[in-house]
Amino acid sequence: MSEDQFTKLFKYVEKRFDAVDDKFEAVDKRFDDLSNVIDGYAGKIDNR
Repeated sequence: MSEDQFTKLFKYVEKRFDAVDDKFEAVDKRFDDLSNVIDGYAGKIDNR
């Protein structure tokens, strides 16, 4: 594999990992939001 081919492959893989990271960040935020909602409801139940 030439250095140019390796560089192209590296850039492609790096771009794919960036896309996967972005998706995980979005899912992580949704789980955080869900956790906050559940905590809010749990707090309301505890205050009864």
